[in-house]
Amino acid sequence: MSNARQSSPLWLYIELPRLAVEVLLSSAQSGLAAVAVSSAQPPRISACSAAAEQLGAAVGQSLSSALSLAAELLSVTHCDDRCRARLTALAHACYRFSPELYLDGERGIWLEISASRQLYRGYPALLEQLDAALSEVTASADGHPLSVRAALATTPLAAQLCARQQPLGESLAVAGQLSQRTQQQALETLPVAALPLPERHRQQLAELAIGDYGALRKLDSRALGARFGEPLLALIEQLDSGQRPPAELTRFRPAEQFASDWQHSEAIISKAGLAFPLKRLLLELQHYLLARQLNALALHWQFSNLYNEQCTLEVRLSAGDYRWPVLLRLSQLQLDSATLPAQIDKVALRCDQFSAQPNGQTDLFGDANSRDGDRRPQRQMLLDLYYNRLGSAALRYLASADETLPEWRSRLTPAPAGNRLTALSRQPRPLWLLSPALPANRPPRLRFQNSPLQLLDGTERISEAWWRGEPQQSPQPGAYRDYFVAADTLGNHYWLYCRSTDNRWFVHGLFG
Repeated sequence: MSNARQSSPLWLYIELPRLAVEVLLSSAQSGLAAVAVSSAQPPRISACSAAAEQLGAAVGQSLSSALSLAAELLSVTHCDDRCRARLTALAHACYRFSPELYLDGERGIWLEISASRQLYRGYPALLEQLDAALSEVTASADGHPLSVRAALATTPLAAQLCARQQPLGESLAVAGQLSQRTQQQALETLPVAALPLPERHRQQLAELAIGDYGALRKLDSRALGARFGEPLLALIEQLDSGQRPPAELTRFRPAEQFASDWQHSEAIISKAGLAFPLKRLLLELQHYLLARQLNALALHWQFSNLYNEQCTLEVRLSAGDYRWPVLLRLSQLQLDSATLPAQIDKVALRCDQFSAQPNGQTDLFGDANSRDGDRRPQRQMLLDLYYNRLGSAALRYLASADETLPEWRSRLTPAPAGNRLTALSRQPRPLWLLSPALPANRPPRLRFQNSPLQLLDGTERISEAWWRGEPQQSPQPGAYRDYFVAADTLGNHYWLYCRSTDNRWFVHGLFG
């Protein structure tokens, strides 16, 4: 019987309280006193910038009240789609670190990370890689980092409430919260005002000089139940031992298709200016592909503006890939020859064709390979570069047909064949044949272009297909060819045959 001790649950809560306003501001506007307001009547504030908070604006406040405190406030309309898209991108980046993931509306993400501890050889390495992955997607439309805070705790509610007491920054900064003692201290010092309790209960606790959760926890549970009712006891149960997130939340699963877009208040007027939105969208796609352990086989780009002008591009990959540097290089090849609108206000990316990542291509528990586009097979990379630079009409693929004669069996087609070229027999055959076959001297003085040949292998007999009655070739009924492999003094190998009708010898192919 195994003596291995099961890891205690550890929940990480990541919150972006300013998401609704920061996704709508550029880096040049990040220092403005701005608020995001709902479309309800009267409009209420759903998020505030740091400068707006300093002027007295607060979440839940009516816009008119905030403007009475600071008339210079900039108000922007809350955009549910933009918030949800950014939070989904963060969830894709987190998903490969923990499959037990839940979205908290438009504000945050819960992850239970204890199951991944051994896979990442400890929590420090796990959190370090998670922080690096999040830093790639926690950026606004033009690269300005979003405000984020996080906390670790043994229960989901404790992690959420403790995170809201942490200072805002540009990274998780949770490495110092790994010890159970630190987590317990953070929970005990949690202000009663931060607990999800009715306002009258918070006032009653303040009158009893109970200012934090540690003091509340020392009181007798029966007395608390008698005075405050079951909701307070249920809250304490959730903070101390509740191992599940709120019941109304559903476990996150990546969508079957990837779709995301980039929008900005300032239009792009050159192809060089598209480098940043292309990279941002491909970074999101990379995290999505890593979360599902897939490669992208085709990318669909759309560039549009407010005047309904648009351009669509399709980037195809021969065997698929997930790394953004590779996908960016191929996308830029298509972009170089494309005719785009004079100005671009929106860039959209869609991906719905995938292939499974082969074993050994990626490191599931690290990102060392995620930035390296040079490890792809050279043949695959060359095909993709030719296709996306020259287009499909410039490429031809070798395909096989169910034919008897070798010269009829292989052909070039404009599209890749579903089946690979396979031999009809166990005998060695060259891939490329001479057309027409060139005559050679017959044995015992077997020569080809003045070079003596020595037979190495044979015989393979192939019918001349006289029954097909080809007008160019009318062999006698029962005619056949006997094929042999020969080599010259330099080591070059040839594929020869002897024709049954006249015993003449021909070189039909050369081996590489």
